[in-house]
Amino acid sequence: ASASSKPLKTLLTGDKGGGMAINGVVNRRGGKVFYDFEFQNTGAGELSGIAIQFNKNFLGLTNAAPLQLGPIAPGGSATAALPMVHNADKVAAAAAGASLLLLQVAVKHAGGVFYYKDLVSLEVVLNERAGIASSEYPQRWQAIAPANQAVAPLTGFPLTVAHVESKLSAANVKVLHKKKLASGGDALYCSCSTDAGQLLLCEIQILPTAARCAVRSDTPGVSALLPPALQSVLMSPS
Repeated sequence: ASASSKPLKTLLTGDKGGGMAINGVVNRRGGKVFYDFEFQNTGAGELSGIAIQFNKNFLGLTNAAPLQLGPIAPGGSATAALPMVHNADKVAAAAAGASLLLLQVAVKHAGGVFYYKDLVSLEVVLNERAGIASSEYPQRWQAIAPANQAVAPLTGFPLTVAHVESKLSAANVKVLHKKKLASGGDALYCSCSTDAGQLLLCEIQILPTAARCAVRSDTPGVSALLPPALQSVLMSPS
């Protein structure tokens, strides 16, 4: 399963790209990650020799093969679905103050080399592999330092276990265990892991009038990435 495709966003405008405008977004389909692109030629001459390179990044995301794109005539456009993979050689610590989901990208064509930055959505790098066993959850949760915990409200979606379970399953967040709360709500104990190997544990409480989550991960900074991803997943259209 994978989350629904995200719409393209503006990555580079023609005036900043030497006549090359780029729209794109990183998506997950069929258990694989793709960078979906639209290249537009906003200049007066043919756009040719387009190639792409990814800087090292926290997720270790890079292209699995060269970008295959022929020349683009003035006023024309072309699309590409670039396969992406996790490559341990491409892993680097995020710069101080920078998002762990940041990609820095260089794109060249015959007119020069141009740069842009993009933020990946965490849910596109959550993989389909089975998480930890339900019996492991309590011990693994307790073993993670409370300093590595992120807590956040979740809003804007039907407060039912069925809705939440369905959306989590589509986003590769595995529900390991459920229990009724004395307050009248439900607690879901979940796990997920990234293609880079970071394990995240999460408790989601669905209360009669609100929902909230608590997330822990061994990797500092990673816990805080999951609540916004859960919010996006739970609010996404069916």
